[in-house]
Amino acid sequence: MNIYFHTGNIDVHPYEKEYMANRMNGLDKFFRIGTHGYIDIEKTRASHHGTNLYYVSVVISDARIDYFTEEYSESIREAFDRSYGEIFRIIRDERSRSRTLIRKAGQQIKNLFRRH
Repeated sequence: MNIYFHTGNIDVHPYEKEYMANRMNGLDKFFRIGTHGYIDIEKTRASHHGTNLYYVSVVISDARIDYFTEEYSESIREAFDRSYGEIFRIIRDERSRSRTLIRKAGQQIKNLFRRH
């Protein structure tokens, strides 16, 4: 998976980028070669709390579908971990749904041939 970073109004330590890239590479088993992952990191300011919040969005562009999640948190790593967990859940659920449909179709074809 090719991973691209976009950082707005913030400098991210290379160690953090490496951590995020390694986590995203764990999703390679779900995708074909040539899939692109985009990580957008920005620093925002919460108006009523006065604390800085970090915005992290993760987009994975596959040939068939695009997956997207976004999170706000007080640390970059926490926001990324939440976003990664959410996108992992979305991908896993979509893959299991497609496997279930394939199995049901296969079972219907078997039943059709058994009747004749």
